[in-house]
Amino acid sequence: MRASTIFALCLALLVGLAAAVVNRVVNHKPALAPEVKATPPQVLVAGRNIFAGDLIQPNWVKVRPMRPDEEASLGKQKDLLLPPVAEAVYLRVALANMRADEPILKDHLQEFAKPDALSKRLLPNARAVSVAVAKDRCAGGLIQVGEWVDVLLTSVIDHGEGSPVSTQTAVICPKVRVLAKRNQLWPVFQPINEEDVQFTLELNPYRASLMEFAKTKGALSLVPVSSMEQSRLETRRKEMVDQGATGRLVSLTKDGGEDSDEDRRVSKVVAGESPVGQDDLARIFALKPIPVEKDPGLTIQQINGTTSVKPALFQAVSSTREVTSRGVSAGLGSGADFRFRSPDASAPGKSKR
Repeated sequence: MRASTIFALCLALLVGLAAAVVNRVVNHKPALAPEVKATPPQVLVAGRNIFAGDLIQPNWVKVRPMRPDEEASLGKQKDLLLPPVAEAVYLRVALANMRADEPILKDHLQEFAKPDALSKRLLPNARAVSVAVAKDRCAGGLIQVGEWVDVLLTSVIDHGEGSPVSTQTAVICPKVRVLAKRNQLWPVFQPINEEDVQFTLELNPYRASLMEFAKTKGALSLVPVSSMEQSRLETRRKEMVDQGATGRLVSLTKDGGEDSDEDRRVSKVVAGESPVGQDDLARIFALKPIPVEKDPGLTIQQINGTTSVKPALFQAVSSTREVTSRGVSAGLGSGADFRFRSPDASAPGKSKR
């Protein structure tokens, strides 16, 4: 083969290789990396409607991806967002109403702090008393913290074996404020499942002692007063707090009657001079003294000679049992004359004096 032919073949081979390389370079498209979609941030939202003033439970909230419109509106408020975990609202109280599926911001919650101690909720010189009241005796348990109620006592009253028995109800503590419920300082919002509901009431020292005594003498009931009365009482209470009053809760009602002598009762109880007992219940229930058989007395017939002198008659000192107990008004019976017991204590062995 001629050298010129070999040269031509080599040249053609080189030209073909060069053309292939050029075609590869010109027509080559680099492989595209897979497109990665941005993951939206997570946000903590209300899982149900939440009302202001309620203690939020972790199962009331949920975590979900933030929507585009929320990213636009909350993008500049990221510092107000809570961490996207349910525990972020544990023991937190709602400051504002929150609708279901609405993002929860720090501004929606009350200050991050424990609730005020019970002593800080009391007026000066007031006392806190806890009572367990059957649900059907406290408006179905619907009474809320901050409401005002009348405390009633229903008791079975008799004079001993064989005496007439009567069941009576009287207001033993008028217009008192509810400080706490369910033995909790947190504002828990949930159905009443208990048979007895625990309430903590604000009372003056005398009424606090009377309440403790009355627990053993009958069934207690709490009756809410009207909204108009509650507003009036709450206004007076705030005035007392602002003026630094001495805590005479009697000045909140100013109704006369039982209130007219309340300051003296409070002073004696505080000084330890006057224990509370059955005489107080006898006064509140307006019990009358128990009549006793009239003593026919002693008649002495005097005769002077044959002339009869007008007979001398010596009668008993009193035709009713003498009232000697402390603090019992004239015309009322001594508490020792009566027996008070709960309507549920039907058996004689359960009677209490």
